[in-house]
Amino acid sequence: MVLGLFSLPHMGEALGHLQPLHGSLAQNCAGFVGIVLALSGVEAIANATGVMKLDPGSTDAKPCVVKTSTPAILWVMIEVCVFTALFGLAAHALNGLQVVGGDVNAPGAEGVRDYMLRYMGQVFVGGALGPPFGHIFAVIVSIVFGLLLLSASNTTIVDLIAIQFLMSRDRELPKIFQRLNKWGVPSAGMLLATIVPMLLVIIVKDMSGLADLYAVGVVGAIATNLGATSTDRKLSIKSWERTLMFATFIVMAAIELSLLIDKPNARYFAVTILAVGLILRGLVQERRMKKEVAPLLPASTPMQLTRNESASSDAGTGEAILCPFAAPGARSISLCARRARPADGSICSSCASSVL
Repeated sequence: MVLGLFSLPHMGEALGHLQPLHGSLAQNCAGFVGIVLALSGVEAIANATGVMKLDPGSTDAKPCVVKTSTPAILWVMIEVCVFTALFGLAAHALNGLQVVGGDVNAPGAEGVRDYMLRYMGQVFVGGALGPPFGHIFAVIVSIVFGLLLLSASNTTIVDLIAIQFLMSRDRELPKIFQRLNKWGVPSAGMLLATIVPMLLVIIVKDMSGLADLYAVGVVGAIATNLGATSTDRKLSIKSWERTLMFATFIVMAAIELSLLIDKPNARYFAVTILAVGLILRGLVQERRMKKEVAPLLPASTPMQLTRNESASSDAGTGEAILCPFAAPGARSISLCARRARPADGSICSSCASSVL
């Protein structure tokens, strides 16, 4: 807010530097995508509506959190939209900026793209109160936004832990992700949600590259959420709300497609995450099905004798008996070769393994 106040006197100069819309449609669409990504943050509040305090008169069966969620979402929307537009416009008042190889250089300062707000505070406050105050304010801006980034990291880690916990409860992930430590936090989910982002920061050095990975994930998540919710006829949503959500889904889906086309590294990252996740999910489901089938195997099942067949074994010949789990009329059947058919007709262990 202080930085915004010091930016207001420079709005006239910033407006004077504005240029009419120019460039190709693809370039303008890319700029529009960049603006939309800068507005992210509201989804974090929207995802928290499930744990907000219920409105008076509502119940768990029919929950309603309008009185709690509306002020929270509106405040975040106003903060994000107003300040993003304000600082984006104020940047036009900075003289001598040059774009070099995707980065931004300023007079006496190189690479200010990744710390534009710090540089903006140094210039605006320094111009009003003197260079020493500008330098001090720039340090304060760095500390404040560093703390905000830590808060964002904490939000991400908590959301990832919650997602893994819920997927484990839905039996999409192993049960180890449900085990809580003495503070009530899932230990396995916490480790995974902390280590993976740390590795990404180490591997991807460029801030713009990290932003691309973030963009594909957050836009894809919002688009999926909006699309699934707006097309679910079981939800009691008003017609105009459903229409607005579906229209927003179309826009977000188009943005996601443009990101996947224009950002190859982000595309590889998203495809890899999806592939690994689906493979692990398939393995977990297969293991779960085996565990569910195992108790259903009968301890004693009468065998249908089909024919005597010589079976090579250390002890000599045995009988080949039809597996009782073979489908009726199946051309390909499981045969159980044993030295001697058990008197009770029980199924052998190898055959049971093949059934599982």
